Amino acid sequence: MDVAYNIFRAQRISVMVLNRKKTHFTVLASKDAEGREIDACKGIGSVVLSSGELLNVKNAYKDSRFNPDCDLVTGFHTQSLLCAPLVANNETIGVVYVINKIGAEEEMTVFEKEDEEMLECFASTASVAIKKAQMYHDAIRGEKNSQALLSIVRSRSSDEVLESVFMSTIDTIYQLLLPDCVSVFICDQPTQEAWACVSKGGFEGISVKYGQGIAGTVAANGQTVRVANAYEDGRFYDAVDRKTGYQTKSVLCVGVPGFASNSKPVAVVQLLNKVNGKPFTQDDEDSLEILCKELSLSLRRKIEEMSFLRQATFGRNM
Repeated sequence: MDVAYNIFRAQRISVMVLNRKKTHFTVLASKDAEGREIDACKGIGSVVLSSGELLNVKNAYKDSRFNPDCDLVTGFHTQSLLCAPLVANNETIGVVYVINKIGAEEEMTVFEKEDEEMLECFASTASVAIKKAQMYHDAIRGEKNSQALLSIVRSRSSDEVLESVFMSTIDTIYQLLLPDCVSVFICDQPTQEAWACVSKGGFEGISVKYGQGIAGTVAANGQTVRVANAYEDGRFYDAVDRKTGYQTKSVLCVGVPGFASNSKPVAVVQLLNKVNGKPFTQDDEDSLEILCKELSLSLRRKIEEMSFLRQATFGRNM
């Protein structure tokens, strides 16, 4: 990237790749936004994605297609920009932005035809490298997912007690997704509460009402929640942070499916803060949803143990 900065003489260069659902870009390389997700249905990137053609914007804030949300997040101010599609094997896999051209005397200027041609060459080369990296990443991730699933299946087949099944699942999640904290909440439908029965790096015995906090929200509706900054999300309940001194940043929370097609979750798995400091990704979300479906099969056989586990958890907490 340092070479690219010297070539284009720009303040920012951002490489963004599409997620599997093609709903968001993930910032692959950037000075101040790496790992962030950007809506692929808005802004200049969306236009380039649809047209498959490079765009040269002289003044971003006078162009109705520009989405200023990125600037609001990073505090950066975009003026001029180039945006080109990343295409590999006739498939558009992302876009690359070159932002704010710097002139010979360090003044702000606009991008010229020569810059457009250089960016097209850069995008062509980068696309091939990114596609190869994605294929390698997918192969490694697939192997890790398989190993993680096998671990949960083994714990289910070994007739372990429910608490041991949860701990085996948590250990598997730690190895696969690298969170700082993992908690398993059991959903109690009669009382409309979710309580943390087992946790690693977190706190057992904590109870939240349905709809309270991110875990309570997932317990109520079963919809996965993934946020990059918890304190910017209205669903986040910061009482535990205030009580314990823990600083929650990113959150990934997935419901463990119930035993009927239309039933509420029987449990919720919540992950906090990846150890590398980056937000949880779409890949992390997909992997955890697969593991939670497998965990549901384990709970089907052990549902009667849940009430006993709750009593034991509160006893230890007392």
